[in-house]
Amino acid sequence: MVGQFSPEFQAAHPEIEFRGAYRMRNIGTHHYMKVATDRVSEVIKRDIPQLVAQLEAIAATRQVEPERQPGDTHPNAPTSNHD
Repeated sequence: MVGQFSPEFQAAHPEIEFRGAYRMRNIGTHHYMKVATDRVSEVIKRDIPQLVAQLEAIAATRQVEPERQPGDTHPNAPTSNHD
């Protein structure tokens, strides 16, 4: 999902650590045998609540609701108009 944000969106929201999120995703995906679970737990506890708040604030200002992607499991994820 991290790579799905356009360069324009990323430039418009410098408060979000897109690069860090992308790097974390790559480590978990490609180097999963070397992942330090204590570090992942620390990031989840420290950074995810702030990221969620930032994305919710952005979503609240947008006119168009994002389309739900296959695999979305968050209870507040928008539903697709194509279902």
